[in-house]
Amino acid sequence: MNTAHLEEALQYHFHNPALLRLALTHPSCGAENNQRLEFLGDAVLQLAMSDIVFAAHPEQEEGGMTFLRARMVREETLCAVARHLQLGRYLRMDHGCEITGGRERPAVLADAMEAVLAAVYLDAGFDTAAALVRALWPREQEVPLPVTDNKTALQELLQGQGLPSPEYQTLAEEGPAHLRIFTVAVYTQGQEAGRGSGNSKKRAEQAAARGGGNQMKLKKLEIYGFKSFAQRTEVVFNGGITGIVGPNGSGKSNIGDAVKWVLGEQNPRELRGGSMQDVIFNGTEKRKKLAYAEVTLVFDNEDGALKTKFTEVAVTRRLYRNGDSEYYLNKTACRLKDIKELFYDTGVGKDGYSNIGQGRIDDILSNKSEDRREVFEEAAGISTFRVRKEEAERKLTRTLENLDRVNDILEELGGRIEPLHEQAQSALKYQELSGKLKTLEMNIFLLKNDKLAQRMKELSETIEALRDALLQHEAR
Repeated sequence: MNTAHLEEALQYHFHNPALLRLALTHPSCGAENNQRLEFLGDAVLQLAMSDIVFAAHPEQEEGGMTFLRARMVREETLCAVARHLQLGRYLRMDHGCEITGGRERPAVLADAMEAVLAAVYLDAGFDTAAALVRALWPREQEVPLPVTDNKTALQELLQGQGLPSPEYQTLAEEGPAHLRIFTVAVYTQGQEAGRGSGNSKKRAEQAAARGGGNQMKLKKLEIYGFKSFAQRTEVVFNGGITGIVGPNGSGKSNIGDAVKWVLGEQNPRELRGGSMQDVIFNGTEKRKKLAYAEVTLVFDNEDGALKTKFTEVAVTRRLYRNGDSEYYLNKTACRLKDIKELFYDTGVGKDGYSNIGQGRIDDILSNKSEDRREVFEEAAGISTFRVRKEEAERKLTRTLENLDRVNDILEELGGRIEPLHEQAQSALKYQELSGKLKTLEMNIFLLKNDKLAQRMKELSETIEALRDALLQHEAR
């Protein structure tokens, strides 16, 4: 791998090229990778940027400087610098990571950029690394304000209350190196305050800082043949709040029904229909009816909130007029159970608190506490365990039923044991006597054979003697 062009872009020539090679080695390549350098580079960048912000803003207090620094060291900024250097083309990674877009993945580029900074620090010291940050990083006014920075918000909140800074702890790392999912917990005053997951430690920390709630972004809704949508319709959600307006009867509620339906709603009455086939476009005077209905929801999973390796998740449901139903995850056939398990504890689902229809708020507030419990369990992130518990109880019930059946069979067979034992003893006795009989018959055969052989020998000798006597008589 020729890194001369990269060193030229960095405007720095390494005295120890091995450091740069290690900084560009993705964890998918094995034990020798850039993770340790990434850890060190994060500290170097934080210190260098703190120095820059401190010198540039003498009027700012701690909270303001923390916010400015967070803008400059967040993943998006690191990724922009890495792409400016075309860092992705120099990365070393395995084939599986490369074919899944590893060279352009923001988390991978940001981590590699931190590792390169650490390599410069080890090769030439902090002053050189800080000078590199000053040369490569955009000016503050060129960096867009982050939409949300949960870590900074949590830090400022605790500082405002006179409390110590939060601490983050990595609880788990799952999946192969190039598709790793991290789970991180944030602690305040020694107590766990939140937990989150992401495809990088930084994103997992951001998810934990916002309270451990798995959040994701709905990118797009595609509808074809569902209720009033005779043409293929695409609704794109670009962030913020999206409002759908129109007169009565224009099909606004059908969009909400489409979302519930694709997430697994099985009760046609919940979709304002008599049967499930009623959701298929039934035709008009000018349009013929369609053969099937199809709805697709597309989610942005960059932060790894959904437990899957994909950074974009497309959920599709298709229903035919003969009643056949199909489910797909990223165009791969799956079961409804797979879709439900994917969205556990996210608030997304046909009964999730993220989808509240007309009158649903009144129902939540006025119904019995048992009915409201599911909503709060989903929000608290324990619905997964509740579902697993119910499934385990069902399996246990089936196992107990099978055990009862086994006991019935054992009791039924128990009455046959004694007669079968007697038959077995008779069979063994028969085998023993049959063996003795066979041995005796064989001995008798051999004895008869010996006697016959002896008799034949005697007769042969007699015949030979008579032949000799006859020849002597003829000779006289």
